[in-house]
Amino acid sequence: MFDALINCRKIGDAAERLACFDKAADQLAAAQTAGDVVVVDRQEIKKAQRSTFGFNVALPQVFKDKGGKAEAKEEKGQKTDEAGDIEAITAVATKVWQGARGEWNFQLEDGAVWRQTDAPDPARSFKNGVTVEIKKGKLGNFFLKANGALMRAKRDS
Repeated sequence: MFDALINCRKIGDAAERLACFDKAADQLAAAQTAGDVVVVDRQEIKKAQRSTFGFNVALPQVFKDKGGKAEAKEEKGQKTDEAGDIEAITAVATKVWQGARGEWNFQLEDGAVWRQTDAPDPARSFKNGVTVEIKKGKLGNFFLKANGALMRAKRDS
């Protein structure tokens, strides 16, 4: 449908071009009303990517934010690879606590909760408001860095 709309630009006669645009726009509007076509802006894409970072979820291709060309990007608290997938995020942990086994838990500003999965170091101490960086590792692992301390982590919620 979108291609049909774009192809109308190729029509030389103004009246025919307008009729083509009207028909294609009507079809596109009807498809959107029926839920067959969904328009998503770049901010919604970034929000969806960020909200699923750390979960084993494959987003549809429409949620790959290439911004017109394939390149790695770093902007406002996140780094993406050339495919548009988030590789790392930086955020403030609004709530930090230790679990029953001494592992650290970090609740980020957006509500995401990350839990330390490797052996806790009794010398480590973190407070609410600490800035954390979380990076994708190999084989589905994630690493959380806070106050210079690096640990394996898993997203719980």
